Amino acid sequence: MAWIVAVGVPVALFVWFTIAYLLKIDVNNPTVARILVDFNILLWTIIALWRISKEFGSLSCLKLRDPVKAVAVGIVIALLLGVLNFVFRFWPARSYNFPGPYSSLYAFISFLLGSILEEVIWRAYVLRALGAGFLGLWVSSLFFGLYHLGLSFKHFVFATIAGLVFGAFYMRTGLFWAVALGHVLYNLVFSRISDRLFEILIGH
Repeated sequence: MAWIVAVGVPVALFVWFTIAYLLKIDVNNPTVARILVDFNILLWTIIALWRISKEFGSLSCLKLRDPVKAVAVGIVIALLLGVLNFVFRFWPARSYNFPGPYSSLYAFISFLLGSILEEVIWRAYVLRALGAGFLGLWVSSLFFGLYHLGLSFKHFVFATIAGLVFGAFYMRTGLFWAVALGHVLYNLVFSRISDRLFEILIGH
């Protein structure tokens, strides 16, 4: 089942966008795109939560433990990804009119919740269900990357590496909320900071 979830999340997203396109829905509209992404991630999060409860007997992995350490680890994760994002900015890729986290309240909430729900799917379920070892780390990271392939190949590579970072920290600490916080902080804060530093550096 873990393989089905890992493969299903990116494949289903492609299917939803294809159906919307065939129905002549404007998938280039940022709000429409965000709704399709959110629908897909919510659907698979429900499936992941059901499988976590079924395979592990409880949702205890989602409990908040050692909050001080979780916050510290989350900040470290976000900082590492911020540095990685800065480096990746030197790799040009096509641009999309996709809503940033501050473009609207809906987009902000979507990025906030989406970051947490993605961790439920790929780290709390897929990684653990595949044994939280080398295989689980790479499978969860690879398909996490494939989920971002529609943006560009650059985004696929970056997201795959980010998945390895999230997974490695999760395996090391066992703290779900540490990686979830790291994901949230990166998406909403550190990615913006590193983008701004890059713009200042190149004079834009």
